[in-house]
Amino acid sequence: MVPLFVFFRSLSSAREQIQLQNETNATQAEIENLLASGQAIAAKFAAVEWLARKPKHPQAHWLLAKAHYGLGELVEAKRVFQALIKIAPDWEFSINPWLERIESEIQASGPRVVK
Repeated sequence: MVPLFVFFRSLSSAREQIQLQNETNATQAEIENLLASGQAIAAKFAAVEWLARKPKHPQAHWLLAKAHYGLGELVEAKRVFQALIKIAPDWEFSINPWLERIESEIQASGPRVVK
C-alpha cells in the first residue's frame, strides 16, 4: 500500500505538470495568433519573454525565428533556427526549408551591380 503523503505528493506534481502544460499551450497560442494577425513585433517580444522563462523550449525558439522572419530580420531568424537545431536536432527536417528560404533571400538582397 502506498503511504498517503506519497499519493498526495504525486497528485500535486501531476497538477503542477498540467498547469505548466496549460501555460505553455496558452503562450504558444498567443504568439501564433500574434503572428497570424501580422503583429510580429509583439510576437517577437512574447517569444523572448517565453525564452527567458524556458530557454531550451523548442517551440519558443521556433516562434521567435518566425517572428524575426516576419519582421524581415533574416540574419536573426537564421541564427535562432540554427540554435534550435542544436537544442532539438529532431526539428532539423522542419527547419531546413526555412534556412534555405532565408539563405536565398539573403543572397537575393545582397549587393547589386551599379551601372
